[in-house]
Amino acid sequence: MSAKPLVIRNLSKSFKTKKIIEDLSFELDKGKIYGFLGPNGAGKTTTIRMLVSLLHADQGEITVNGFDLNTERSNALSRIGAVVENPEMYNLMSGMQNLNHFARMHKPKISEERINELVEFVELKGAIHDKVKTYSLGMKQRLGIAQALLHKPNVLILDEPTNGLDPKGIRQLRKYLRTLARDEGVTVLVSTHLLSETELMCDEVLIIQDGKFVKQFSMDEDSSEQTVNALFRGPSNQELIPLLEEFGTVEEEEKYIVVSGIQQEQVPTIIQTAAERGILLYEVILKDTLEDQFLELTGGESA
Repeated sequence: MSAKPLVIRNLSKSFKTKKIIEDLSFELDKGKIYGFLGPNGAGKTTTIRMLVSLLHADQGEITVNGFDLNTERSNALSRIGAVVENPEMYNLMSGMQNLNHFARMHKPKISEERINELVEFVELKGAIHDKVKTYSLGMKQRLGIAQALLHKPNVLILDEPTNGLDPKGIRQLRKYLRTLARDEGVTVLVSTHLLSETELMCDEVLIIQDGKFVKQFSMDEDSSEQTVNALFRGPSNQELIPLLEEFGTVEEEEKYIVVSGIQQEQVPTIIQTAAERGILLYEVILKDTLEDQFLELTGGESA
């Protein structure tokens, strides 16, 4: 059985007398995208900096594909690609010159074919010979991802990669990460505060608070098992009430009829039943989103 792409065991880190990370443990599977969430000051960036060896843990173990970061540092780091905070590039060099520069740092040698493949992958072919100082933030982020992937890492770690990106840039990033996970089996850990984007992008979510593990769960499993409050609206809400009462407790809330505490998987059945009975629906809203779950788990603290 092959080793997990990334395993953290009992990780702790303090700055002077302040405990930042305390006995943190989790593990990631191959070919999945993980959202790394927590309130401000939870310790996400500190954890990431330890994962890429920018900080040394006070205690605990980090293994990458079975290689211990403390005792087999080169082997472990050779399997990690990362963009921590903003991509660090040479602004007066072109995108291609930057990639060639970083490629020369790797052993074994990175081929020209691999570099060109990544330029195509992040859709920078038309601008790759322009100076980086002319790039938009989204283009710099894509160049940073290409640089992090030069050596074909097993694990890609991104710290707040959507900061400053417009909706198109965020959508492009989501597409790249999905392709990496699905087609190349890369494990992706994304630290972000955009919970709605996490729902669209990630397979699993990992939440920490005050440097401690809170919960790790699959988006698919959690959404099917989680009870939700569903809001329904139609041309005649009064027609909806008898139907909705068959599925749960019903109450009126402004222009909506709310069904409380139902399984999310029941919602399509309600919509189908309404259509069969000739009852029109204008809108259906599920209130218990990832944001609701996050706030419940963290006591109301914002991401």
